[in-house]
Amino acid sequence: MSLIENTTYADRREEQVTALDVPYFWRKTKPFREVSKRDFMSHKWQVKNTLYGLQSIELFLRKVTRPEIVEQVLLGLRYAPMEVRLTPYILSRINW
Repeated sequence: MSLIENTTYADRREEQVTALDVPYFWRKTKPFREVSKRDFMSHKWQVKNTLYGLQSIELFLRKVTRPEIVEQVLLGLRYAPMEVRLTPYILSRINW
């Protein structure tokens, strides 16, 4: 029996959550490096700093990732006729 078979779903889930809940995880994302915990965890700050529309998303992406990824994302957003809104929390969870 392998190690994976000996662990329960709850055990694996707890390991995943623990790995994601690193203090100040958002500071690995360039635009959020100077944001305090109080601000980042505030729903008002999250709403105020939510990205929407191609221009704001493009500006953010150009700060955090390679140009070819930016172009692929923008192509997809232009192709899909929907409004996309991304909070700083979601943006900070992506491994850029």
